[in-house]
Amino acid sequence: MSKTVQASRAEAASPRVLVVAPGLTSRGGIASVVRLHQKLPVWQEMSCDLLSTFTDGSAPRKLFAALFAYLRAPLKIARADLVHVHLADR
Repeated sequence: MSKTVQASRAEAASPRVLVVAPGLTSRGGIASVVRLHQKLPVWQEMSCDLLSTFTDGSAPRKLFAALFAYLRAPLKIARADLVHVHLADR
């Protein structure tokens, strides 16, 4: 089997991963980890997509980010093979 066919099969077999986490411009540990993950080759290999649920800023800006994520979530979840949710607690 040619390398091209093997590569095509590997790409087709990789799951689509939805990562639910704070936005990349947010402060904090989870956003830092997600920014790091995006720089790694596995982010592309696993067809990762970010659903940003939080942003720093004023209360209206935070509310808009949450509502936007809430509205986009059903479609993004339906397209994903795996949903990876980052949570934090104080």
